[in-house]
Amino acid sequence: NLSHHAYCFPTGTVEPCKRRDADPYVGAFTFEGSNVVAPHKRPVHRVAMQTMVQTRTAVHPQKGAAGRMGGMCCSPDNARFALADPSQSAFLWSVARCCEKGETPRTCVSLQILLAGADVEAARAVVMATETPGDLLRGLQSALEIT
Repeated sequence: NLSHHAYCFPTGTVEPCKRRDADPYVGAFTFEGSNVVAPHKRPVHRVAMQTMVQTRTAVHPQKGAAGRMGGMCCSPDNARFALADPSQSAFLWSVARCCEKGETPRTCVSLQILLAGADVEAARAVVMATETPGDLLRGLQSALEIT
């Protein structure tokens, strides 16, 4: 789920046992070979691909016994994507733009990397050896043979 609940509701903006809603603009951006596709199951819950759309996001008290103990949940499950080949690593940029009334607009851009088992050690070696975001991206591109 790419709705970035924590980003939409910064620390201290959600009271325990209270509901808070937001309507951020959310989207996923991919490239040929990213291994990310729109899901076939429950397509109404898919993330916007190559664009951003307004997406309902909420933090609310948990139902049941855990809710009575102050448990909180993030809902809904409305920013799904799928992998073209689950045995391969996948990459996408996700963007969430929060612009609620009375608040300063905020944008979160993040690179999501889902590693297949065979790529974990190669990616770890790159992460440990790099110091800048550019070096990290170039190193991952090389190590994971992304063209």
